[in-house]
Amino acid sequence: PAYYSELNKDFVSALYHSTTPVVVRYPRGKEPYCPDDFTVTGNAYDIYGDKTAEYALVTYGRIFGEATKAYKELKAKGISIKIIKLNEIIPISTTVYEELENVKKVYFFEEGVKNGGIGETFGSYILENGLAPRFKLVAFPDCFVKQGKVDEILHEYQLDCEGMCSVILKDFGKV
Repeated sequence: PAYYSELNKDFVSALYHSTTPVVVRYPRGKEPYCPDDFTVTGNAYDIYGDKTAEYALVTYGRIFGEATKAYKELKAKGISIKIIKLNEIIPISTTVYEELENVKKVYFFEEGVKNGGIGETFGSYILENGLAPRFKLVAFPDCFVKQGKVDEILHEYQLDCEGMCSVILKDFGKV
């Protein structure tokens, strides 16, 4: 969950509706930015932005707030994207892949390691099943990430709004 309201829903679901073990990755510290037009649904995933866009940004957890800021900046530059926010990552809901039907490229931003992470699993599935012709994964490299302020580390690895915009704008020749 990215937000406390999601955390509450997840705990209720885990405690009262699940018959199997559940792991909840909780948001630490303060809540990230949340756009006024986003509603927590409790679904396995949510779509934010242009639902018919040919480009998709996929993410989960607290960097979803950064993705929504990037969406607004990209939209102002004439680039239409949809954000797919994964709320359940193991297993990834197979219905989420239907959202990629007309997508030309998927950008997956993950606050985790690149090899063996959720982004690699997601990318492998879409490429093996021919769901999107192009895929870009932005995550931490497979090395020790130095300690520091969260905002600075996210910026260094292009996992903040500025980095997400930079990665996507580069493909459009606008950087």
